Amino acid sequence: MKPFCWLITILVFGLPIHAQPTGNVISRVYQIRFGGETATSFLMDYEDRQYFVTARHVMKSAGDGATVSVEFQGLSEKWKTRSVTVLLGKNECVDVAILVPADKKVSSVEPIPYPYSYAFGQEAYFMGFPYGLSTSIGDQGAVALIKHAYISARVSCASISSGGDKDEEFILLDGFNNPGFSGGPIIAPDVFAPLTNVRVQKLIGVVGGFVEVSAMNTGIIYATPIKKAIDLIKVYVDKQKKP
Repeated sequence: MKPFCWLITILVFGLPIHAQPTGNVISRVYQIRFGGETATSFLMDYEDRQYFVTARHVMKSAGDGATVSVEFQGLSEKWKTRSVTVLLGKNECVDVAILVPADKKVSSVEPIPYPYSYAFGQEAYFMGFPYGLSTSIGDQGAVALIKHAYISARVSCASISSGGDKDEEFILLDGFNNPGFSGGPIIAPDVFAPLTNVRVQKLIGVVGGFVEVSAMNTGIIYATPIKKAIDLIKVYVDKQKKP
C-alpha cells in the first residue's frame, strides 16, 4: 500500500472514538423497587415532560393506567418514593412500560438523544442494577453498572416467545445480561454522524431479558426498540390534550 493510502487509513480508522456512556446517560439511570423486586429505569424527555421508562414485565402486576408507589434511587439521590401512573405495552412482545411521575421535570441533566438507526455488528452499551448491585458514591445515591454488547440482529417476537406476535420485533444483542438489568437503557454511538473524536450516544432500546436454553444464559439479549416507548408516550400525551 502506498504511503498516502496508509495515511488515509490512519486518519479514518486510527482516531480515538469515545463510545462509552457519557455523564448525562449515567445520571439518568435509576434503580427501582416495586413488588418486592429491583430493576432498572431511565429518564426520557418528550416535549415538555420527563418520563421514566422500564420493562413491561417489571410493572405488569400494577396494571395499565394504575397509579402506584415506586421507589427510585439514582446518581444524586438515595431511595425516594414517587407516585407514578403506569402505562404498559400492549403485550409481552412490547416489553416496555412508562412511569409518569407527578413532577414534569425530575432532572436538569441533558437528555439522551433518540431515535437512532443502528448498524448490525456495531457496539452498544446497556446499564442497570444486576442483582441489586450498584457503584456506591459515598453519601449520595448509586451508579448503574455498565456492560458492553454488540448489536446482532432484528427478529420477530414469535422467534423468542412461543405464541408471540410475529409483527412485533426485538433487537438482539451479543452480551451477557443478568436479572436486574430489565428496563435499562441500551445506547450506542451514532456511527452515521460525522466522524469526530466523540460519538454522540443515542437510545436504541430497552433491556428485556435473555434467551435461555436448559436454564443456561445463552448470552443473547433481547430488547424492545425505543420507538415503542415513544409510541406509548405519544398516546398518553394525545389523550391528555383532549378536552
